[in-house]
Formats: sequence, C-alpha cells, structure tokens
Amino acid sequence: MKLHHFIFTGFKTFKSKSGFVSFNYYLSILLIAFSLTAIILTDSFTDGYKKELLSRVKSLNPDYKVTSNIYSYISQADFDVFKSNVDTSYFYFVPYMETAGVIVSKATKNGIAYSQREEVYLQGINFNLIPDRLPLKNFLQNNNFNVKENEIIIGKYLSERIGKYINDKVIILFYDNKEKTFIGNNFTIKDIYDTGTQADEYLVYTSISSIRNNQNSYYSDGIYVYQNNDNKNIDFNYNNPIFNVEKLSYDNLVNFLNSFDLPIKFLMWIILFLSFYSLSTLIYSFIIDKKNDLKILYILGCSYNDLRTLMIILSAYISLIGIFIGSVIAILCIYIQNNFEIISLPSRKIFQISILKGDVNFQYFIFYPILILIFSSILSFFIFNKNIGQIKND
Repeated sequence: MKLHHFIFTGFKTFKSKSGFVSFNYYLSILLIAFSLTAIILTDSFTDGYKKELLSRVKSLNPDYKVTSNIYSYISQADFDVFKSNVDTSYFYFVPYMETAGVIVSKATKNGIAYSQREEVYLQGINFNLIPDRLPLKNFLQNNNFNVKENEIIIGKYLSERIGKYINDKVIILFYDNKEKTFIGNNFTIKDIYDTGTQADEYLVYTSISSIRNNQNSYYSDGIYVYQNNDNKNIDFNYNNPIFNVEKLSYDNLVNFLNSFDLPIKFLMWIILFLSFYSLSTLIYSFIIDKKNDLKILYILGCSYNDLRTLMIILSAYISLIGIFIGSVIAILCIYIQNNFEIISLPSRKIFQISILKGDVNFQYFIFYPILILIFSSILSFFIFNKNIGQIKND
C-alpha cells in the first residue's frame, strides 16, 4: 500500500469513538501552542527588556569620561590642549560639572502653602557642543535641548512628583563648600525627558555655567566624550599622562541581566516537556485504541516501518498545528504590547525601567519549531518501538 493511502486512513482513525484519544489530540495541540508561545514571548521580552534598558541607560551617559591625573578639575586651557590633540571628526568633546543639590517647588493645597524638596544630581554641560543626535534627545517631550543659564531639564517622574512642568519655575539649592551652607537660585524647566529609568527620579541637566556661577568656579570636573553615531566602531585612544580616559562599561549590567536567563529558560523547558508528555500520551493511547486498525493496515501490506512512519507523521501533523497557532499568538502578543503597552513593569527600583517591549527575532520562529518537530518525531519513534508488541501479539 502506498504511503499516502495509509496516512489518510490514519488521519481518519483519529475520529474514533474514544473520547480520551480525541481529548488528548486537542490537548496536545493546545499545549504545544502554549509552550511555543511562552518560550517565544519569554525570549522576545527578555531580549527586548535588555536592549531597551541598555539603550536608555546609555542615552543618559557619554561613551567616555576624561579627567585630570594632576588636579581635581580641568581648566579651559587644559581642554583646549586636549582637544587640539584628538580627531574631532569622530567624537564630540563636552566639558561637564556634576554636583548634588536639592530641588524645591512651592505650591498651594487647600489654601495652605507648602514646599516640596527632592534631592537631585545635577549634570552641567555645554549644550552648544552637544551633538544633535545625542540619544537622550529621543526622550524629550519638546525636543528642546538648547538649555541656557538657569534653565534645567528634569525627568518625568521628578516633574510629576514635585508638580512642576515645562516653563514652571523651581528653586535649586547648591552646597557651597566655602560658606558651608546651601545657596539657592531660581531655575526654569526647559524640557522634560522620559527614559523610564530610575534616573528620571533624580537626574537634572543644566548648563555648565549655571553650576559654575553657583559654586564660584571657572573650571570643569572633566570632559564627556560622545562618539559620532556613524562611527560607533571606532575606539577613542588618547595617550597622555596628564589625562585619564575612562570608557564607560556596562558589562556588570549585562552580566546581571544574563544571570536570569538560565532559570527563566529552565521554567520554559518544563512547560515544553509537559506538552511532549501529553503528546506521548496521545500516541500511546492512539496505538492502544487503534491497534486493530493498525493490524489491519499491517495485513493489507503496510510494514512496521510504514506504521512507524505513520506515527511520526501524525505527531508532526499535531506539532505543526500547535506551532502555527503558537507562532500566530506570539506575533500578535508582541505586536499589541509594542504598540499599545498593555503591560508595564511594576517597579523602577526592581526592573530599572517601566517599559516592556518585545524584540522580534525570527530565529525564534525557526529554531524552536524545528526543535519541537525533531523531539516529537523522536518521541513517536521510541513510543511506537516500545509498544509494537501491542500489534504483534493481538
């Protein structure tokens, strides 16, 4: 008998009187679909979370930091010497100052005036030297990165916490090391950024002149070095004993994120194992329930190899249906989440960001389905060989 004849017969025999076989048939499809969906979504959102977190953290920081090995500051003369010895076509160089402060907002509630104070960390930079394609600009509400003296850019979380928004005025207190006290000054909120990271709670951008004037200083803490986006593969090498060049590394963050891969994948493989267990139960039940039909096929000319092939094709058929359903559901879930953000991460302090987006990697839709088909075929092969006596002995 030709192969396609008994394959057709085998499919027809699924519509048996045994409700248990029919139940396992649909259960196997659902479990394979659920398992594939779970594994693809887990990998997709895990990779998406890593990429999104790294992207947003990097957007808040330069690629390199340059400080002086001699002094605790860098003068304008030092900056000019440094810049004259580097290739400015591949990098942007921006003097900076960093300091802690307290932001104070005044408001009235129920007729009672009060002030809210939040500790912040200020980064003062020369915005005239900042490249137009700085990643942080992608997270600004009004894309207004031209900050002048006594103007600031704050995070969305901080803005909502103090109840102040674009063009509102706040007071920032700076600590004066000479006077050993805080000195306050009025600032206008120029723009608001929203990276979804913890930095939104405390990091404030302002002009370097604003910090210099409030701290009576003419120097910089160091130099930020930003790579040109078109030349990300070029390393910044600068050998001069006067300056210390530090490349900002995110290896610790990457290693921390990767440490969660093993337990997550282990859980997903347990789910996949359960679907294979259901599939093995279905194949075994099919052999027991249809042993007389299989024996008839054998008498009509089908060899045991033919019957074994039938079992493999039946399991592959079930797996393919589950793979199709699971893949469609996974794609829909990723699309809906990426476009409508139905689910958000519950805590910035735990996950660092509140945004959850999936990274569509089509390797998932190739590798995992092939793996499922291989395992289901191997499973059918061994189950049939183990239970072939049910056909021979009857």
